[in-house]
Amino acid sequence: MKTINCILLVDDNPAINALHLMTIKASKICNEINITTDGEKALSHLQDIKLNKHTKPDIIFLDINMPRMNGFEFLEKYKNLNEQFKSKVVIILTTSSNPDDQEKAKQYKDVTAFRSKPLTVEMITEIVEKYF
Repeated sequence: MKTINCILLVDDNPAINALHLMTIKASKICNEINITTDGEKALSHLQDIKLNKHTKPDIIFLDINMPRMNGFEFLEKYKNLNEQFKSKVVIILTTSSNPDDQEKAKQYKDVTAFRSKPLTVEMITEIVEKYF
């Protein structure tokens, strides 16, 4: 089984973050999991990589609907981020059933895929097998 170094969860829901944290740990697919609760904190987290404060994530699981800076606002800023701080894979992970959200996500070259919550061990394994 393939493994990766780090995953960054970007979601404002503590219950979802706890569930996804347990799921990722159960998958035994990565060494480090970091959590931020909005797009602004996620950008700050990524920018701190250059200061060796954080590990560069291999995958970002990004929620759309968050306070302060939502997922799409994050992606607008993320596209201008230096490539050395970007993840190989960005997955929008949402409960939204709005087809417009999926269409909007396709406009961002940094978005690898659009998936529905919650994360499962099978989903994580499939993503790692496909992209790494």
